[in-house]
Amino acid sequence: RQLFEMLDDGTETFNELVVAASAKIKRPKTSEQADTSIGYTGPAQGENSALHK
Repeated sequence: RQLFEMLDDGTETFNELVVAASAKIKRPKTSEQADTSIGYTGPAQGENSALHK
């Protein structure tokens, strides 16, 4: 999801290969689909505590 958001903002900071490859990736319809399609269910245990230190 973040990759597509960054690409939508502009591709000038991306490597040419990343931009070319992104055209071949199926863009999810919703952000929920993007997270679940890669098995993302939320922050890993300990991730939140590391951010608050």
